[in-house]
Amino acid sequence: MSRLAVPLTGRQPAVGTPARPRRGARGSGLVDALLGCLVLGLAVLAWLRLPALGERQLAAARQLQAAASAAANLAEALHAPYAAAAAPRLPWRRSLLPAAGRRADCRRHDCSAAQMAEQDLSDWAELSARSLPNARAELRCRGASDRLGATEAAADGGAVCTLCLRLASALDGREMVLRWTVRR
Repeated sequence: MSRLAVPLTGRQPAVGTPARPRRGARGSGLVDALLGCLVLGLAVLAWLRLPALGERQLAAARQLQAAASAAANLAEALHAPYAAAAAPRLPWRRSLLPAAGRRADCRRHDCSAAQMAEQDLSDWAELSARSLPNARAELRCRGASDRLGATEAAADGGAVCTLCLRLASALDGREMVLRWTVRR
């Protein structure tokens, strides 16, 4: 006996017509289509959020670059020839941001070394306040002998200053603490 199935009614299905769905499978194509649309919609939403995430990352990078630039400018001011002569007794600590009022204007008047150093610090605070809004900065200086041994301190003879910047992260708003150490 041959295994070919011949319908009893004498009708043969047309070529290319789909087979009849089983009884429990009705509507499954609609569910599949809805799930596909849901997955596609979620992918599109995630893709649309990418520019916003990139913008936040870029803002955070700009913020860190501004902080590094501010620290480099302060390090340069601390290496000025008059800054060492104007240094107060070590150790000392000074809050720089938020910026305090203006000091003596050494560009128009003759100033002592201490006033010139104070002018540099206030200029730095004023510029940094513009590029780093809502930041707080503190400068701490100590003698090299506080950290080094007596022989190394005698050879070094300088001070070690640490700039501590506190600012809110552009990414998630959490506080970041950035520290730079400068020998002078």
